[in-house]
Amino acid sequence: MAPCQEDILLEKIQINSTQEIKLDNMTASVMEAFQNTSDSRTQTQILSIIVNNHTKTELQTLIPGLTINKIDSARKHALVSGPGTILNQPKIYRMKLSKPKVSHFVEFILNPIYSNIVGFGETILKMSSKEKIKVPKVIRNVIDARLIETYLSYCKDSGFDTFSRASLYRILNVCHASKQKSLQGLDNITALGMGAIDTLLKLLTKLETFGVTYPESKKLTNILHMVNTFMKFEYKTHLHKLDGCEDHCTVFALSDPGDAKFATACEHSHETSCQKCSLVESCVPQIRIKLNDISTNIPDQIVEELTYELDNSEKSLVDWKKHILRTIHQDQVS
Repeated sequence: MAPCQEDILLEKIQINSTQEIKLDNMTASVMEAFQNTSDSRTQTQILSIIVNNHTKTELQTLIPGLTINKIDSARKHALVSGPGTILNQPKIYRMKLSKPKVSHFVEFILNPIYSNIVGFGETILKMSSKEKIKVPKVIRNVIDARLIETYLSYCKDSGFDTFSRASLYRILNVCHASKQKSLQGLDNITALGMGAIDTLLKLLTKLETFGVTYPESKKLTNILHMVNTFMKFEYKTHLHKLDGCEDHCTVFALSDPGDAKFATACEHSHETSCQKCSLVESCVPQIRIKLNDISTNIPDQIVEELTYELDNSEKSLVDWKKHILRTIHQDQVS
């Protein structure tokens, strides 16, 4: 059409898209507000008001430097939250850790019930006030979740205002305690007691193959699991010098009934009883009864082996209970 005059012709027929875009008062105000804001989140909220009224090309022409990603974010905001909806960024509140509260929690986790202190090494907690709390390295006997749950229950019962669960987890992460997978060499009596529970569970599986019904086996298995949990975590918290239960009163339980030199009279009566303590003493006899009921169906050699395992397990459980009693009483005295 115009040989050698292409550039002149193109310039004459080119349409300036900016002039054809209708700029009403609202669009002009939105553009001005967008350009006067430096916060990206606020720009997205402002742009979402007019983002669906124009194409991407028109928007980039109206607002120089506007990116495609910004337009897509504004359209998503308009679709999900609504055009121009203000979404305030959530505030993050930081809680200052006070030394008394930290010390209270550290003293709790260092209790011999939950941790065993090793002979060397320590961890230093640095406070914002530049104070330092020295924490000896320990081997923790319980997992963090159960330890925190126990501590929160203790604080609730005693009316002590402590940190949130997340803050307690952070403190535990700083106090690098080892997780002892085997208590052998550290606490052999406890290790034998826990091993006795495993032995009894395997023994119940054997008895089930020789004729014990599944409901009976399941009932005894549940009892053993209950005894295991009680001995690991609950029995320690029940022991006290002034408790009204014979199994929980450390003074009465440790007194020798046959020698007055090794006995102390309690000033309170022991009229209450503990069902779970009774289960510790009765779980093995209950299994022994089931063994005697089906002994005629089992070879004599196997009966002797099972009886031997029952006797050893019963002794280990009793020793475990005595060991916990002595440990807690000694800790209370010191």
